[in-house]
Amino acid sequence: MHGSISGAEFKKQLRGGTTKLGLFLNSHSPTVAEQLAHSGYDWLLVDTQHGPMGHESLSAMLAGVANGGATSIVRVAGYTDRGEIGANERGQRSVTLTYMSGARPGIYRFVGGRLASMERVAEPPQPKKPQKSTNTAKKTAPRQ
Repeated sequence: MHGSISGAEFKKQLRGGTTKLGLFLNSHSPTVAEQLAHSGYDWLLVDTQHGPMGHESLSAMLAGVANGGATSIVRVAGYTDRGEIGANERGQRSVTLTYMSGARPGIYRFVGGRLASMERVAEPPQPKKPQKSTNTAKKTAPRQ
C-alpha cells in the first residue's frame, strides 16, 4: 500500500512522466473499491455515468478508495451545471458538484473522498403548456 497524495501532486507526477496504473469501476460496491485500492493501484475512477451507483454508494466508494491509499477520480453522471475542485484549510481535496436539473438536483460537496454535505435545490420551473382556446364567439348559420 502507498500513501495517499493530493490531486495537485498526482498531476505533477503525471506531468513529470511517472507511470500511474488504475482502473475504471462500474460496480457500485464500496467493498470492491476498497479492495482494489489496497491492491496497489495508483488511481481508481468511479464511473457514475455508466455504473449503477447513487450518491450514497458513491460516498462509501470514495471513502474505501481513500482508505486503500489510491487517488479517486469520479466520472459524473450527466451534465453538471458547475464543478469546483480545490482543497480545504487542512489540505484535503474538496469537490463541489452542482446539478440544477435531473433526478436529484442539488449541491453535493465531497471532502477527502467522502460526501460531506448535500443541499437540495428547487428544480427550474417547467415551461407552461399551451392552453386550449376557448372560443366564445357564437356560431352563425350559413347563408342560403
